[in-house]
Amino acid sequence: MVGKDKGRQGTVMTVSRDTNEVFVEGLHCKLEAEMEGVKKHGIDEVLKWTEQPLSVEKEQVKLVDPNDNEPCEAKWVLNDAGDEYIRISLRSGFEIPVPSQAKVTYEYLLPEKYIEVEEKDTPAAVVLERTYIPKLASFEDEICEEVGIKPPPPRKPTYWY
Repeated sequence: MVGKDKGRQGTVMTVSRDTNEVFVEGLHCKLEAEMEGVKKHGIDEVLKWTEQPLSVEKEQVKLVDPNDNEPCEAKWVLNDAGDEYIRISLRSGFEIPVPSQAKVTYEYLLPEKYIEVEEKDTPAAVVLERTYIPKLASFEDEICEEVGIKPPPPRKPTYWY
């Protein structure tokens, strides 16, 4: 954490993947007016605390080591079975669990419960089908081959004396 909340722990409420920032519940807050311009109508101004984003890239937030509840760096490694990535604390080597809320998206709650809408969604089998096979040829050569145009014979060298 940064600022007056440095060293405190909190729960991540929202993750902004576009800007690589997180909002931590109750920390890094700013006091803002709920409605602007109400004083001129004789109404007391209502203030509220709003969380400000913390940058992950600038290391303004860190994960908590489950061993000693201290901030730590982490890395992703394959588990013993070799089928899933897990987070490991670099300091203690303990696994840092990924919360279940991390898999929740705007489209569906859990990937297992997602229902495909046949009229709107492309079936997963069609999406995963490999349809493009790259060739070591230029775009023009691929088009000529597809249409059936034979390439012109190579030109003979010309010499100027």
